[in-house]
Amino acid sequence: MMSRFLCLAILVLYCNTPSLAILPFDPDLKVSTTFGVVQGTDLDESFGFLGIPFGKPPTGALRYTEPQPPEPWTDILPVHKYPPGCIQKCAEPPDACPTEISEDCLYLNVWTPKRNLSADGLHPVFMFMHGGNFRDGAGGVPLYDGRYLAEYADTVIVTINYRLEVFGWLYLGNVTDPESGDDYSLANLGLKDQRLAMKFIYENIEQFGGDPNRCS
Repeated sequence: MMSRFLCLAILVLYCNTPSLAILPFDPDLKVSTTFGVVQGTDLDESFGFLGIPFGKPPTGALRYTEPQPPEPWTDILPVHKYPPGCIQKCAEPPDACPTEISEDCLYLNVWTPKRNLSADGLHPVFMFMHGGNFRDGAGGVPLYDGRYLAEYADTVIVTINYRLEVFGWLYLGNVTDPESGDDYSLANLGLKDQRLAMKFIYENIEQFGGDPNRCS
């Protein structure tokens, strides 16, 4: 009698437990992107992929130019810690300020839920672009740690960096493409960083368990 009761209790518990996520990546948290393989980390509440490059470093000849896709890499890229924020003098509270800044800052962070509550195995995606009046802030700071929201909202969370201050919003007028002869503007580079990040997310987020058609 006791064994029957125990079996029934286990069955009820199993039926009321959310199913484990059908993860598109292997147990070592390796994910293939369009530019190479990244390896995330287990953050207890969710899986984290912190510091994924979505653009070439906008330095040297690429400073004050439109963002370019990153160079493909061949080795597995560990993405275990927050990337540096873009160049700034941060006036926000400490939890909203990056601990390190660099011109090489076009990175994003992804948190994937450990459990799957959706029928098709893909989660909705929430992409967050930090505020700061285009002067300061970053996607990789404690204030925007997405591990808990990913768990409780059953949502893939993405935060991004984009160029700030004069590096992202200085107006340099129009320039002429030497090949086509067309004029184009070098304004709003930070906005173009955001657009490139969105393109990376749309093309790759399914590999992290997110639904590219349910991204907000």
